[in-house]
Amino acid sequence: MDEQPKPAQFSQDTAIRRVERVPDQNRVAFYSNNALVLGTQWDIQMYFSLVHETEPGKFLAVEKVLVIMTPEHATKLVSALKKTIEGYEASQGAIRDIKNIEQPSDS
Repeated sequence: MDEQPKPAQFSQDTAIRRVERVPDQNRVAFYSNNALVLGTQWDIQMYFSLVHETEPGKFLAVEKVLVIMTPEHATKLVSALKKTIEGYEASQGAIRDIKNIEQPSDS
């Protein structure tokens, strides 16, 4: 009988713990070329979308995934992204800047 992984237990101990990564065979992978990041007092919300041109000069962002994290986990994600990007730029050169996409107002 396969033993299921146990959920992590909360602890005030800040020691580094090893986490075994187990791929889910049903996970979904998609390409995103746009992200909208919002924050509340409880969490950080990241909407990932694919922007494409529907007609000349008109663009549509199709939201594919919403990722919600605690602020603590979001700061760890930022650190991991920074480290990964620094390594990428060290081997591939500077990443070019792209134009920001204007977000529609809610009014």
